[in-house]
Amino acid sequence: MSKYAVKTLYPDGVESPYRAVALPMFASLCLTVGALLVLFRTWDEVPVPLWELLLALATGYAFAVLGRRLGRRHMAFQLLRLVPWIPAALMPSACARGIVAWLSMLHLRWNLLHDGSARLYQSGASAFDERAAVFVGTVLIAQAAQLLVVHRCRLLTIGMCIFWMPVGLATGGFSPVGAALLLAGTLAVCVSDISLHLTPAAWRTLGILLSLLVLASFLPDMDMPFAQGLREDAKQQVHKLRYGEETQPDGELAKAAMLHSDNHVMLHVTSGQEKTLYLRGYTAGVYEDGAWVPLHGMAYTGDYSGMMRWLRNNGFDPARQPAQYLSLCADSDAESNDVTVEAVWAACDELYLPGSTSELRGAKAKENSRDSTNKARGLFGARRYGVSELSGSRPAELTVAEEWVNDPETPAQQTYLANEAVYRSFVYDNYTEVSDALLPTLDRLFWDGYSGENDGIYSAVSRVREVLRDQMTYAETPAAAPEGEDPLAWFLTEGREGNAVQYASAAVEALRAHGIPARCCSFC
Repeated sequence: MSKYAVKTLYPDGVESPYRAVALPMFASLCLTVGALLVLFRTWDEVPVPLWELLLALATGYAFAVLGRRLGRRHMAFQLLRLVPWIPAALMPSACARGIVAWLSMLHLRWNLLHDGSARLYQSGASAFDERAAVFVGTVLIAQAAQLLVVHRCRLLTIGMCIFWMPVGLATGGFSPVGAALLLAGTLAVCVSDISLHLTPAAWRTLGILLSLLVLASFLPDMDMPFAQGLREDAKQQVHKLRYGEETQPDGELAKAAMLHSDNHVMLHVTSGQEKTLYLRGYTAGVYEDGAWVPLHGMAYTGDYSGMMRWLRNNGFDPARQPAQYLSLCADSDAESNDVTVEAVWAACDELYLPGSTSELRGAKAKENSRDSTNKARGLFGARRYGVSELSGSRPAELTVAEEWVNDPETPAQQTYLANEAVYRSFVYDNYTEVSDALLPTLDRLFWDGYSGENDGIYSAVSRVREVLRDQMTYAETPAAAPEGEDPLAWFLTEGREGNAVQYASAAVEALRAHGIPARCCSFC
């Protein structure tokens, strides 16, 4: 068999010793600087001078190159790569606290942007700790980029690019220039040959791509409100196709007139006992911008991080708390009642359950990590399901605590009280907040002249009912508030005409202003 010698030839016909250095340096610096730009965009107000950053970058990269070059002569020179890590070895605790502070910052940015409830880490990092972490991170990124390039680890290089770009996008720290550099470095590794050389055509392609991406970074951002509007329109169209026309305001006071705009039967409900039942649907805890929305994700961080899961693991479900309480009362006259709910025209993705629910049958509820609306599992939700509920004949506001609440007699009662104390703290911290703009109006309208001698839930609720009955006018299709006016403030001061949406909203805010926790729910 004939053997042929293979030699790499380049289009320019020049063999320069610098060619083996140019591409690795270009690709490594692109990857390093791109990753650092994302790092600094996601880490607000890091007290690191530019000279320290450049020193860390140069040190990490230089010793990585020296270790590789001299390591060809003797393996011991490979240890030169570890020289930049000596400061980190002398202060490991500071570096660890700084890294935890960055992770906590990522979680905080995620929570603010995506209404999340990711747990924030308690690092107690000082400015020195953060600077130490930045030094370590810069050295690590620089050396990792150099290793990936010189060994042509294409998959790992792509993985590095894929890691940093989503981190920036997900936390609001996306850097177009950083993305351009990461892509350029990744492409340089992917299109180079085994000797890490690029043809002039490949260099021109990379140059054009890099120039276009950098130029794009200076263009104005897209009209995000317009894009969000398109998404909302699409969401509403899907809802109409799946569930029919929208007929419920779902917390938006501006849509209150829609409450009675449709004559369709929403639910068929049958009960084994003759009693008044309220089926709870949409549940919200924050009034902002004229609408009731669920509690924000930040409410479930800090002391309340993982609270809902902890309560559920302890057998305590806030949605079923009234029934659980009555089941522990030995002399309660409450009897279990079977209720069947069939969604006719109502949305099937929500479960409409009595506030006194003790058991759900025929449907499965999604595991709720928040104190909000009960959602049904499955692609098409739940059309028909059964509920066991436990409630007495006395209205909820007249409920009087049993003696065992102060002196529990059984382990079940002790466990219930321990869980209820945790949930009660959460309730008072989140369901008593009132808008500063509304508070003076609420105090003047509802609580001026109110006698607190026999103050309690029943007395306060009676006061709210009295004010709404005497000073407001009920209308099924009330006129909308003028543009730019808060719908609830307008209802209480100027309009004074509304339906159940405005009445319920005013009642919730009035009770909160008096220190009584309340939230807004849609009932059937």
